Amino acid sequence: MRVLITGATAGIGYKIAEKALEEGHQVSITGRKTKTVEPAVNMLQSKYGAKVEGFIVDFTKANETQQFIDSAFTAQTLPDVLIFNAGQYAEGPMHELGDGHIEPQLRLHFLHIIEALQVWLTWMKA
Repeated sequence: MRVLITGATAGIGYKIAEKALEEGHQVSITGRKTKTVEPAVNMLQSKYGAKVEGFIVDFTKANETQQFIDSAFTAQTLPDVLIFNAGQYAEGPMHELGDGHIEPQLRLHFLHIIEALQVWLTWMKA
């Protein structure tokens, strides 16, 4: 099976990628920065001897999200399993976060998933 795990350069996403590779699945991961995606891909590939595809995408940015959705996969290459793990902790009281903080959090934790599923579920159902 092909597995996509967002936010898989560290933490639970990385552990899920390891488990998927241990079980012989093809794995694609995402992260926000080259400096985290490339080392994660290299470590996974060297440890499991399997090709791991890494994508650099910041899901808090609508244009990057849309570009990823439109170009990362086709109906034929879309993973069988989608694990939307990307997330970010926002510390502090809601009223102190400021106007510029809420929308990126919504994009990261909710909107990018809906946007991807609107395109990809059509392909998965076919």
